Amino acid sequence: MCPNDIIRPTMYGQTLDVNFPSATATDSNNDVLEIDSYVPNRFDTNLGTNSGRFPVGTTVITATTERDANGLTNSCTFSVTGTCTLNSKMTTLMLVLLMHFPS
Repeated sequence: MCPNDIIRPTMYGQTLDVNFPSATATDSNNDVLEIDSYVPNRFDTNLGTNSGRFPVGTTVITATTERDANGLTNSCTFSVTGTCTLNSKMTTLMLVLLMHFPS
């Protein structure tokens, strides 16, 4: 089972640091399977486990399990969406202007 989709605001032109719960899976024998990979891999070890740095917009992530005793794998998807509001765009514009035209 994958985490729920995540939607977070961010500043215009900035990346979004997101922590998300681990995906979980069991096989037909109810044995717990480890998640083998998340694609795309946007992990940053400085952010911690199950964390990533994402751009504004929607990134779909596929979590894939390790192989079970029968050699089968499974996967699920969830998305991380970074939204940019007018307010954050205005704040960014003001910061850029202040950097280029200090008083």
